[in-house]
Amino acid sequence: MVHSVGSLLWIAPLTLLLFPQARVNAAQYALDASRTSVQFEVRTLGIAQRGTVAHATGTVSVDETAASGSLEVRLDARTLDAQSAGMRRLLRGENLLDVDRYPEIAYRARRVELVDGELRTVAGELTLRGVTRPVVLTVTAGDCTSEADALAPCRLSATATFRRSDFGMTKYLSFASDEVKLVVNAVALPVAAR
Repeated sequence: MVHSVGSLLWIAPLTLLLFPQARVNAAQYALDASRTSVQFEVRTLGIAQRGTVAHATGTVSVDETAASGSLEVRLDARTLDAQSAGMRRLLRGENLLDVDRYPEIAYRARRVELVDGELRTVAGELTLRGVTRPVVLTVTAGDCTSEADALAPCRLSATATFRRSDFGMTKYLSFASDEVKLVVNAVALPVAAR
């Protein structure tokens, strides 16, 4: 049986009337770049080398009723900063991040689980150098409760580790660790408050 698009347009409003739980009940947030930081750590010859990536943009969607949400973050890889100019050049260069060819780092989480309004699990995909791999954020603190104050920000602190070789960054493995540690501290403001 073939139906025209026009004859099916009445289904969506009818579904929302009959099944109100199907309504979208998600709070929308936008990352506050001035209060969001992404730090990384790589070990070279046993010594921790730390740095940051600035200019974070993105969105957070939280549905407290369904205890779920989503997260999308974009970082400008060209803003990567390290402890020295030499390390900064090395990390940004073509053998590692290759920021001239791949200026954006992206993280997209389609599974964000909440317990009593607190973020617990963020499972998503990290894209570096055009390669996308699963990376889970371990949430150390997260609060996106909007019941008390609709203008309250969503706050997230999380850590993650990944292997740089999974993203094609295999140069210098003999003296620089394959494991990269991330520390994320993010504040997102309700879209209505911006």
